[in-house]
Amino acid sequence: MNANTPSIILSSHDVSRLERLLESAAPQFRDTVEALEEELARAEVRAPAD
Repeated sequence: MNANTPSIILSSHDVSRLERLLESAAPQFRDTVEALEEELARAEVRAPAD
């Protein structure tokens, strides 16, 4: 990871919601979806806070 790249911390609930959103994206947004999937892949996923 680049030292200038901020860390990403997401709840598992948010990751699920974002993945569903990306799966429903229109085909013309494929490049954007792939970039966002790469960002999600580097995220630290935590259990949702109560």
